[in-house]
Amino acid sequence: MQSVFFRHAVILFIDKKYAPGNCPVEFVSPNRLIRLYLPDCLKTVQDKASPLTVLKPPVFPKKEKLPEAVPVWKSEIDSLKLPECTNKTLTELLETAILNRFPKLTGKEIEKMIQLTPLDKTVAGQELIQMGIEKGRREGPEKGLEKGCTEGIEKSELIGKIHTMQKFLKRRVTPKKTLLAQSPKELRYILKNWRRN
Repeated sequence: MQSVFFRHAVILFIDKKYAPGNCPVEFVSPNRLIRLYLPDCLKTVQDKASPLTVLKPPVFPKKEKLPEAVPVWKSEIDSLKLPECTNKTLTELLETAILNRFPKLTGKEIEKMIQLTPLDKTVAGQELIQMGIEKGRREGPEKGLEKGCTEGIEKSELIGKIHTMQKFLKRRVTPKKTLLAQSPKELRYILKNWRRN
C-alpha cells in the first residue's frame, strides 16, 4: 500500500497589496498553494465564534472603537467552550495581536478591555517583560553614562577619598548622605581643603 501525502501551503495576507503577482514556486498536483486574504476570511466568519477571532485585530481599522470590540472578541473565544489551557492560549494570542496592531496601547488598557488576568501574568506579558529587562541590561549602562551617571561615579570616588582622608586624620567621618547632597565641585573643594589641613 502506498502512502499519499498532500502538501498544501497557505499564505494569509492582511492586505491584497502585499500579495505578489506570481508565485515563483511551482506546485505539482495534488500539492497546491492557497492564497487567502484575512479580511475576506473574517467576512465569511462574520460574528460567529471561532478561533479566527484572534486574527481580527490586525485588520481592525480604528483604535477608538477597540474598547467596544475587544470584549466582544473575548466573549467569542469564551463561547467556544474550549479546554481552559486552549482558551488561555487564544486569549494570549488575542492580546498579542492587539499589541502588534496598536503598539501604543498600554498593558493596563488591554487588561481593562479584556477584563482578564493582568498582562504581566500571561505568557505574552512575561515575554514582553523579559524583552524589556534584556533591553535594559543591554542599553541601560550606555544610556546611563550618557545621561549623567558619570557624575554619580565621580561623586562616589570623591566621597571615598574624603572618608579615607578623615579616617587617616582621625577626624569625625561625615555621613555619606550629607556628602551625596553636594555637587562634585563642592566635594572637590572639601577634599582640597582637607588636604591643606
